[in-house]
Amino acid sequence: MPPSHQPERRSQPRPAVQKNAFILVGDNTGIPCIVRNIHSGGAELNVAAETELPVRFLLHVPSDGLAYRIVVCWRKSERVGVEFKSSEPWQE
Repeated sequence: MPPSHQPERRSQPRPAVQKNAFILVGDNTGIPCIVRNIHSGGAELNVAAETELPVRFLLHVPSDGLAYRIVVCWRKSERVGVEFKSSEPWQE
């Protein structure tokens, strides 16, 4: 039996990417993650399933030279959907 296909509910296309990134929490401890797809309003991240995340955090994407202020929208095991609230140039 062929798999059923759900209609696409996304309002924007989300190009697949594989970008290394860091979730910055508390004292700016960096939790490694991968950005799986990204668009102007948000992204999907991969993090270790056992990693606890706050609802809001800063996401540093070195290849973009940016840090994004994030709100978590959903989570399924190691996959995390986030919404961008703002972005700023990353400064070491």
